[in-house]
Amino acid sequence: MDPLSFPMEEEPLPMELLWFPIHGASLPMELLLLSIHGEWLPMDLLRHPMDLAWFPVGPESRPPGRIALGMTARRPILTAIVALSALLFMTAPALGQESTPLEGIEAIRSQLGVPALAAHGVRWDGDHAITAGPWAVGDRAIGPDGPSGVPATVGDLWHIGSCAKAVTATLLATYVAEGKLAWTDTLVEALPELADEMSETAASATIADLLRHRAGLPPNPTGVLMLRLFEEEARTGREAAILEALAEARDAPGPGEPSRYSNFGYMVAGVIAERLGGRAYEDLVFERVLAPLGVRAHDFGFGPPPAGEDASQPEQPMGHRRRPDESWVAQLPVRQRGQLPSDNPPAFGPAGTMHMSLDAWGRFCMAHARGDDLADGERDALGLRREDYAELHRPVETFACGWVVSQRGWAGDGEGGGRTLSHNGSNTLWFATAWIAPEKDWVMLATTNAAGASAPLACDRAIGVALDALRETNSPSSGGQARPEQGEDESGQ
Repeated sequence: MDPLSFPMEEEPLPMELLWFPIHGASLPMELLLLSIHGEWLPMDLLRHPMDLAWFPVGPESRPPGRIALGMTARRPILTAIVALSALLFMTAPALGQESTPLEGIEAIRSQLGVPALAAHGVRWDGDHAITAGPWAVGDRAIGPDGPSGVPATVGDLWHIGSCAKAVTATLLATYVAEGKLAWTDTLVEALPELADEMSETAASATIADLLRHRAGLPPNPTGVLMLRLFEEEARTGREAAILEALAEARDAPGPGEPSRYSNFGYMVAGVIAERLGGRAYEDLVFERVLAPLGVRAHDFGFGPPPAGEDASQPEQPMGHRRRPDESWVAQLPVRQRGQLPSDNPPAFGPAGTMHMSLDAWGRFCMAHARGDDLADGERDALGLRREDYAELHRPVETFACGWVVSQRGWAGDGEGGGRTLSHNGSNTLWFATAWIAPEKDWVMLATTNAAGASAPLACDRAIGVALDALRETNSPSSGGQARPEQGEDESGQ
C-alpha cells in the first residue's frame, strides 16, 4: 500500500512513533492526532512531554503502521507520513479458564514490557456499584540501576493525561445546570473582559464548540510561551496562555469537517470555570466534581503522582522514558537540574495534568455511565440532569465534550451493539485509557507508567481483561465486589 502523506514544508525534523491496531477488546483504533508544540523548538525541547491523543475510529481493524513525524522550521504545522509497513504482530496472551484477571494483566505487562500496568472494571447494579478489580502489577519505578522492587498497588495514583478533559467539561456542566452558563454562550459572552483580545472566530465560538474542539483554537502554546509556562504558577500561566489562544483562533471547522484537537481550548475552559467559581480550577474540580462522588483529597491531584525523589524507593508510580538502549528509566517527578520536565506545564491542568487512583477515576466515569438513567427532573450527586449528560455526550464529527463517541458490539444488547464514550491520554511518560458503555452502565479503565508503542497496546488488552471480568460479574454465579454508592466514601458517610 502506498504511504499516505501530508505535504511538508522545508526540512522536517523526523521523529518516530509506532502505531499498532488494537486487538485486546476488539477496539480498533488508530492515531488520529499527535499534538506537539506548534512551532519549531530546539532538539532538546522536542523531548519535553507532549500530548498524545489516541482515539477510536472506524469499524474495522487496520494493519500495523509506522508513523514518521516532522515539524517545519518556520511554519507552525505538524507534518506526518503514515507509511504502512510490516511490523512484528503481537497477539494477546490467551487466558485459560483457570486464569485470573490479575494473571492476565501480568501476562500482558510481561509480554509488552511496560514497567507497571493497572486496570479496573465497574458496573452499576440497581443501587450500588459492582467492581471487577482493580488490579495492579509490575514495578512502580525502574531506576538507573534497575527495578526498584516496589510493586504497584491498586491504591496507587496514575497520571491520566487527556482523560482529564472529560472532568473539565463536567465542571462547566455543573455551572450550566445551575443556570450560570449556557452551552450556547459564546466565548466573548463568557469572557467579556477579553473581547478586544479575541479573533472573530474565537469570539463567536460557543462553550459547546470549545469542548468539542470546534472553536478554531490552536492545538498548543507556541514554544516561547511553553517555556514561560513551565516557570508560571498554574492559574497565572493559564491567564497568559489564553490570550494567545483567543487571538490566534482561525477557521473553525464547518459542518461535516473534522474537529481540530486543542489543549488550548480546555485551558480556556478552565479559565471560564475560574471566572464563574472565583477560585482556582484545581480547587473547583475537587469541590464540584470529585468530592461529591466520594473521591478523597489524597486520591487526586495534578502533575506527576508524589512519588518522591528516589527511584529505588518510590512512594507512588513514576512515569518512564526510553533510554538509547530501549530500556526504561523512571523520570523523577520533582524536576532537578538538567532533567527534562516530568509533565506539561501546570497551566495545562484542565487539558490533562491530572492524576487519580483507579477508584476515583472509576467513580467519575460511572457518573457518566449513569447519566442516561436519570429520571425527568432528577439530579445526581453533581447536580447534573439527564439533559446535561446528553449534551456532554452528544458528538459532532466523533467528538463530544471530553469524550470520543463510537459504537461497539459489546456495549449494548441489541443488533449493532451500543454507544461508547472513550478517551486516551499521555504526556509521553504515561498512558491511560477509559471506556464507558452507558447502555450497560459499564466502565473499564487501564493505565501504565510508560508510553511509546507498547503502552496503548498494553492498556487496550487490559481493557479486554476488564471487559471479560465485567461479563463474569454480570452472570448469575458472579462474585463481584460491591462498592459504596456514589457520593459516599468507604465508610458509607
